[in-house]
Amino acid sequence: YKNAHGSWSSTGWAKDRTVLLLASGQQLQKHWPAISDYIEQQKPLVVCLNHASVVPEALVDVYVACHPTRIRSQAAAYQQAGKPLVVPWQVLTEDEKALLKDLRIMDYGINIADGDMQAGETGCTLPYPFAAAYALCALAASEARRVLLCGFDGYHNNDNLQNQMNDTFAQYMACHPHVNLCAVTPTTYHIPQRSIYMPDL
Repeated sequence: YKNAHGSWSSTGWAKDRTVLLLASGQQLQKHWPAISDYIEQQKPLVVCLNHASVVPEALVDVYVACHPTRIRSQAAAYQQAGKPLVVPWQVLTEDEKALLKDLRIMDYGINIADGDMQAGETGCTLPYPFAAAYALCALAASEARRVLLCGFDGYHNNDNLQNQMNDTFAQYMACHPHVNLCAVTPTTYHIPQRSIYMPDL
């Protein structure tokens, strides 16, 4: 990832909204009935990391992806869903861009720099190229009020990735205290936790 500038302004996109950020961990499927009920009743902004087959496309507002290989492999699914896609457009090849030609592209830039995390209006700087961090920065820049994480189980057998994710979350919470971040399905990450089953969530 060289410094890929973005052309989409995140300003106001999720301003003052509650956002449900969905990852594809096993806990997403396990607790899907409760998550689905929450979406129907509370009408949060539903943002899905990559394309998760367990999540009905009709319930997703926006997909987010930043890894070219994953984007290429899921391009047909994004086309079928027909939902907007937040993606660093400049990191894609012309062939990859052609696979997404019918979609509304929200071109949010990305730059990877050791130990640095910044959320800007049109792009972000991240310590690691994680889709979760990329999405969280776009949400912070757009002044989301709170982000509820679903399916962020954690890496049980990969300490390096687990440590990098915990480092990412720690930097994010330090840099963006205005965003109320918590996991609402079980997780091993060092982040605040509540439950999707709480009536006052």
